[in-house]
Amino acid sequence: MNHDREAARQRATRLGAYAATWIIWGSTYLAIRVAVQSVPPFLLAGVRSVIAGSILVGWGLARGDARPGRAQVIAGVVTGAMFFLIGHGGLFWAEQRVASGPAALMSASEHFWLLGAGALLGRVVATRRAWAGVPIGLAGVAVLTLGGGASGGIDAVGAVVLLVSSAAWGLGTLYFTGERKPASQLYAAGIPLLGGGVLLLIASTVFGEPGRVSVGEVPLRAVLALAYLVVFGSVVGGLVAVAAPRLRRGLDQREGPQPVAGLEAFEGAPCWQHDRRRSGAGQPTDE
Repeated sequence: MNHDREAARQRATRLGAYAATWIIWGSTYLAIRVAVQSVPPFLLAGVRSVIAGSILVGWGLARGDARPGRAQVIAGVVTGAMFFLIGHGGLFWAEQRVASGPAALMSASEHFWLLGAGALLGRVVATRRAWAGVPIGLAGVAVLTLGGGASGGIDAVGAVVLLVSSAAWGLGTLYFTGERKPASQLYAAGIPLLGGGVLLLIASTVFGEPGRVSVGEVPLRAVLALAYLVVFGSVVGGLVAVAAPRLRRGLDQREGPQPVAGLEAFEGAPCWQHDRRRSGAGQPTDE
């Protein structure tokens, strides 16, 4: 009886973590759209990432978490380049040309890159439903982009940048697993944010963005949008994201693999990282 209640609690917690990630990260596209109208994209993304990454890394240091090794720090910075310099940098730039709703849908193509690259590398074992969803998703992307900006569709350049940023995020997900990823959730979320944020600020400086904005002229709505992106989009969302696979593994250890409400198709997204390989018995195993 107690075992059943604990298993139910674990499943509810896991589902809640996924739901929180979807809701929080889904809402950030609107916040980006609001903020990027007043603050240049790479500068905005860099400030967001550096603040959030500093909070998480500082929290890990204050809490006394096991510090990552040099190789893990380097891997975290490389991941930050894929996630935030290319991924968020491209997303923030594209949202100057593409509305937040279509941008969120376009970014969902990340799962295509994740499944395709993961299958080629032998890192992802996907269900039939996951593969079936790929052409449906790509068809949706095609419908969104038909006609270009002149006919009311999505700007073609913005669409290409969104696809590239999604590909970078998916590839970064596959890269930042196993021994490359720190055991501490705070460091695992914070190091890529901090490293990627510094790279974004360097890119912003190269593009001359700081000279195009005055702090005193930034409207309150942009400041509030940035605060939302830092607190909910990066700190809260990042911690929930990193915790999700740990919740999954804990449930698997108790009951074996248990797909919940179709979430199996989304395992391995940026936050739900599964490094799956075939065991000797021919069954997928999580590491």
